[in-house]
Amino acid sequence: ARLQNRTPRKFFPKDFPYVIPVRGKWAVAHFPSGMTIYGYTAWLLHFAAELRYFNRLLGPWQAIKLVFFDEDLYTRNDING
Repeated sequence: ARLQNRTPRKFFPKDFPYVIPVRGKWAVAHFPSGMTIYGYTAWLLHFAAELRYFNRLLGPWQAIKLVFFDEDLYTRNDING
Protein backbone atom coordinates (compact mmCIF):
# COMPACT_ATOMS: atom_id res chain seq x y z
CA ALA A 1 0.00 0.00 0.00
CA ARG A 2 1.21 3.46 -0.78
CA LEU A 3 0.89 6.28 1.70
CA GLN A 4 1.12 9.75 0.23
CA ASN A 5 2.76 8.46 -2.96
CA ARG A 6 5.67 6.82 -1.08
CA THR A 7 6.83 3.29 -1.60
CA PRO A 8 7.10 1.27 1.59
CA ARG A 9 10.53 0.47 2.99
CA LYS A 10 11.70 -3.11 2.98
CA PHE A 11 11.18 -4.96 6.22
CA PHE A 12 14.22 -6.61 7.79
CA PRO A 13 13.32 -8.75 10.83
CA LYS A 14 15.67 -8.62 13.79
CA ASP A 15 17.49 -11.73 14.91
CA PHE A 16 17.17 -12.02 18.68
CA PRO A 17 19.38 -14.13 20.95
CA TYR A 18 17.82 -17.16 22.60
CA VAL A 19 18.69 -20.00 24.97
CA ILE A 20 16.98 -23.38 24.83
CA PRO A 21 17.40 -25.68 27.85
CA VAL A 22 17.69 -29.23 26.55
CA ARG A 23 18.13 -31.42 29.62
CA GLY A 24 19.49 -31.03 33.10
CA LYS A 25 22.41 -28.65 32.96
CA TRP A 26 22.77 -28.66 29.17
CA ALA A 27 21.43 -25.99 26.81
CA VAL A 28 21.91 -24.32 23.43
CA ALA A 29 22.44 -20.54 23.18
CA HIS A 30 22.35 -18.68 19.88
CA PHE A 31 23.39 -15.05 19.32
CA PRO A 32 22.54 -12.69 16.43
CA SER A 33 26.21 -12.61 15.44
CA GLY A 34 25.85 -16.26 14.40
CA MET A 35 27.72 -17.67 17.38
CA THR A 36 26.13 -20.73 19.00
CA ILE A 37 27.18 -22.16 22.36
CA TYR A 38 26.30 -25.67 23.56
CA GLY A 39 26.55 -27.37 26.92
CA TYR A 40 27.01 -26.22 30.48
CA THR A 41 28.13 -22.70 29.52
CA ALA A 42 24.89 -22.16 27.60
CA TRP A 43 22.96 -23.50 30.59
CA LEU A 44 24.68 -20.91 32.81
CA LEU A 45 23.49 -18.21 30.39
CA HIS A 46 19.96 -19.61 30.69
CA PHE A 47 20.28 -19.57 34.47
CA ALA A 48 21.44 -15.93 34.40
CA ALA A 49 18.61 -14.93 32.05
CA GLU A 50 16.02 -16.55 34.34
CA LEU A 51 17.51 -14.82 37.35
CA ARG A 52 17.45 -11.44 35.59
CA TYR A 53 13.84 -11.92 34.46
CA PHE A 54 12.49 -13.01 37.84
CA ASN A 55 14.46 -10.28 39.61
CA ARG A 56 12.46 -7.70 37.66
CA LEU A 57 9.18 -9.31 38.69
CA LEU A 58 9.75 -10.50 42.24
CA GLY A 59 12.76 -8.77 43.72
CA PRO A 60 16.24 -10.18 44.29
CA TRP A 61 15.73 -12.61 47.18
CA GLN A 62 12.54 -14.18 45.89
CA ALA A 63 14.07 -14.48 42.42
CA ILE A 64 17.15 -16.24 43.78
CA LYS A 65 15.01 -18.67 45.78
CA LEU A 66 12.76 -19.39 42.80
CA VAL A 67 15.58 -19.92 40.30
CA PHE A 68 17.58 -22.16 42.64
CA PHE A 69 14.46 -24.18 43.50
CA ASP A 70 13.66 -24.62 39.79
CA GLU A 71 17.24 -25.66 39.06
CA ASP A 72 17.10 -28.29 41.79
CA LEU A 73 13.69 -29.53 40.69
CA TYR A 74 14.52 -29.80 36.97
CA THR A 75 17.89 -31.48 37.44
CA ARG A 76 16.99 -33.77 40.34
CA ASN A 77 16.30 -36.92 38.31
CA ASP A 78 18.80 -36.34 35.52
CA ILE A 79 21.51 -38.93 35.15
CA ASN A 80 24.07 -36.42 33.88
CA GLY A 81 22.67 -33.39 35.76
